Amino acid sequence: FILTDDVDVKLLSTTLQKQSIRANQRLTGAKELIEILSHEDILPSARYSILSGWQGLIGTPPASSIRCQNYTANIEYVTPSLLAQVELEFQSISKWTLNLLRATTIDTHQNFDYVLENKPPGVDSTEDIHSLYSIGAFHSSRFLISLLNML
Repeated sequence: FILTDDVDVKLLSTTLQKQSIRANQRLTGAKELIEILSHEDILPSARYSILSGWQGLIGTPPASSIRCQNYTANIEYVTPSLLAQVELEFQSISKWTLNLLRATTIDTHQNFDYVLENKPPGVDSTEDIHSLYSIGAFHSSRFLISLLNML
């Protein structure tokens, strides 16, 4: 295209530099997210707030009100090694999310089994328990929905 079209090389260079900067920012953000969330002593409410912020659910929405769902958007022309690093970091976020989703689902199931075994006062049958308790009654329900939204 350089030989046939009139190309502004400065504009092309600026565009590629901005894509590299954007890719490096995404890589840094993904690494920091994994580092923060992998701490075991973080409060569940803080973890939920961090995940909600990462998904753009809290704070002021961007002016365009369009969230970037694809982490490779607008970084298609960076070096293959940088693109691979970004993809690997985001895969590690997905792996972390799946592992935590599994653990939270098992914990919620165990809590529900505990409620079934130890009937609360005033509840006579299992049908009453099923009508009173659902996954929304447990403390981890919002967190489960947030994890599902990450995927």
